[in-house]
Amino acid sequence: MPPASRPRRLSGDPADPRCRLAVRPGVRERDGDVTRFRSPAQLASWAGLTPKHHESDTTVHRGPLTKQGSRLVRWAAVEAAQRQASRTKLRADSVRIAAHHGDKACVRKIARVAVARKIVTLVYFGLT
Repeated sequence: MPPASRPRRLSGDPADPRCRLAVRPGVRERDGDVTRFRSPAQLASWAGLTPKHHESDTTVHRGPLTKQGSRLVRWAAVEAAQRQASRTKLRADSVRIAAHHGDKACVRKIARVAVARKIVTLVYFGLT
């Protein structure tokens, strides 16, 4: 009896159609029209993938992710970032960010969210 086949992992590469299928429907379902965002940064902010930022004069306070907006889009982007193939640009970015800050578990999470923001940016350009 042949071994059970396991489903292939999501590569996180925007050229991979499975990645587009994971993030794009969430953006379209929750938002409808991506053209209402003037920039990919606004879409990433809407998805809750940007850190909190409070500023007063010369004092700047940055906090955790805002987690405002669509949970579905945020989950799909982070999941796509987490399931990357080994030889992609996004995987290289994740490894580079983690190595720059010291390769610990908390830093790998920061790198994962940074790559998720890049995926949302690529989806923005793919839908406009």
